[in-house]
Amino acid sequence: MATYIYEGKLEQVEGDWLVFFPQFEGTFGGGGSIREASENAAEALRLRIASIVDEGGPIPRARFSNPLQVVFAVEVDERYIRSTRVASA
Repeated sequence: MATYIYEGKLEQVEGDWLVFFPQFEGTFGGGGSIREASENAAEALRLRIASIVDEGGPIPRARFSNPLQVVFAVEVDERYIRSTRVASA
């Protein structure tokens, strides 16, 4: 199992919260609260990384701003990749 740590950017958009990841264009999570947006964003990041690992692609290098906004640590293992393969196929 590998752990990946990335910074997410948090924004409020029209009353909802959005978390996106600059190193993973198009990967984001949203919700009515910061907690909900963060949980959805963490799962979106986990799915994106699993997809890249499954396809044998390079994982972007993590970069962090100063000050940090939101930091996400997600674990991805072979079992998770197999269980999500149907969704990405």
